[in-house]
Amino acid sequence: MLKCIAFLLLLNLSWVPSAVQTAAGAEEQLGSDSTEDVPLLTSFDGHNFQFTGKPGSYYDLISADEHQVTMKLQAGRALNHKGIFIEGLGVQYHQHKIIVNVNAHDVLAVFMDGQELHMREAETKQEHFLGTEEGSELLLAWSLQYPELGNAVELVTELLRVVIWLTPAQTIDQDGGAQPAYLNFDAQLLAPPHGDMQGIVGEGFARLMGGHKEEQNGHQELLGMVADYQMASYFEVQRPLATASGGNSRRLLREGPAGTAKFPLHARGRSARAARVRTRTKAAIMRRLSDQDVQDVVLRSKKAMHHMSARRTGLAKLAQ
Repeated sequence: MLKCIAFLLLLNLSWVPSAVQTAAGAEEQLGSDSTEDVPLLTSFDGHNFQFTGKPGSYYDLISADEHQVTMKLQAGRALNHKGIFIEGLGVQYHQHKIIVNVNAHDVLAVFMDGQELHMREAETKQEHFLGTEEGSELLLAWSLQYPELGNAVELVTELLRVVIWLTPAQTIDQDGGAQPAYLNFDAQLLAPPHGDMQGIVGEGFARLMGGHKEEQNGHQELLGMVADYQMASYFEVQRPLATASGGNSRRLLREGPAGTAKFPLHARGRSARAARVRTRTKAAIMRRLSDQDVQDVVLRSKKAMHHMSARRTGLAKLAQ
């Protein structure tokens, strides 16, 4: 019996160093596995790529038909990796300017035409309809209880539907690392633009119209130079803003390949590390507003834009 106990003690003592060595090796391996993550974007043609922008810089995501969507990047550091995340998104529609960002307290902040919006006590949602001089509308809906997303902002025009939501600070990723607060976005292109569409994800529409096929394997590189998309601020455009370029371009886009495209088209932006856990977000989660709500906004805006276009055409003919 004593020999058996002695043998077990020797066995335990011989195992302890190897266990300590294994734990140390695992910790060393964890440190060596540290990675730097950058936002993972998907353009309107389904092209997935990592965007290696500079922290503190602004970049053009989408610009077309009096629309401008811009993102600002930030540097963040998690427990076992560091990375670059989306700090803010600016959306301009005609004269209206919306900014959604992560403030100094890691809280989602919403600014509408220069004024910060605040939820009153016990309030969980707000809706704002912003009219334009042309008669179209921008719908801003902010909800603290957006289905599946939590604190999120939804913006709808006749052309775009954008949902922006917050990943709270200290969210644990799949490797057990605590992440900083950052933003994500889903964008739907509801109809073809009247003119060219530019921007990091917007240019995917032009590629799609040119016969580009959706990427199926892996995360590819940005199809262009990062510096080409950089802007001075959310709304100070350094790149030429895409606008309607006349009747011929309008006819080609509306009646050409875009006429057979299946709308809405989708674009999105995520943290690369979070995207490895949830590789895609279905459009079905965009349910803060009913389909009828969105259709009403789009229909009213389209009618207003049609009347405005007809009036401008009539004035142009009178001037000739």
